[in-house]
Amino acid sequence: MNKITYRKLSKAALSLVAILALSACSENAPKKLLVLSVSDYDYTMNNLPAVSINLGPDINNFCSITLNRKDIAISGLSISSKQRNDSAISANCNWDGSYYLQSSKHPTQVSIKISNIDTKARTGTFDVSLKLINNKDLSTYIEAKDTVQVSGKMFDNLLAKSGKS
Repeated sequence: MNKITYRKLSKAALSLVAILALSACSENAPKKLLVLSVSDYDYTMNNLPAVSINLGPDINNFCSITLNRKDIAISGLSISSKQRNDSAISANCNWDGSYYLQSSKHPTQVSIKISNIDTKARTGTFDVSLKLINNKDLSTYIEAKDTVQVSGKMFDNLLAKSGKS
């Protein structure tokens, strides 16, 4: 199942949203998320080597999920953060010219589950889900949920001990 939606929730409309919870406004048709790139350079998150996975339909509309490299090779691993409560995962999106991020003060979340790592076939499968808030208006959210695959050189970048594979 894949889904990308935008919702605008103004304070005045919260009661209406509660009544019509299933009728959230959605812009742009849902698009399949593709792995656009996996970082191949050295950098850290929480003083540990990290890797970013860029997902989206194209280079103008994408989300970036960053994890510590030590967590990647574990099939079945699930990491999630609600309102920035886990520093082992970070996410942001650039979509339709807007920037979306995690917030400790708004109902945001990001999660990734590594469903399969196959080092012989050089493939990996991940279930990703995120809900991030627009950094300017603090009321528009972007949501995405999909299963994505990485293979070949991007798989090598993913499992490299450093950014150089």
